[in-house]
Amino acid sequence: MFFKCERQDKVGWDSWFDDEDTTSDFMADRDQPNEQTRDES
Repeated sequence: MFFKCERQDKVGWDSWFDDEDTTSDFMADRDQPNEQTRDES
């Protein structure tokens, strides 16, 4: 089933990046899993 978008205020993706940047502490300490290694068979 398809839905038709009825929005009249079409905004491009560029406008999402027109505002201020994130602060310097944004996601400074992300928990990342250790890099996985694969067995070479």
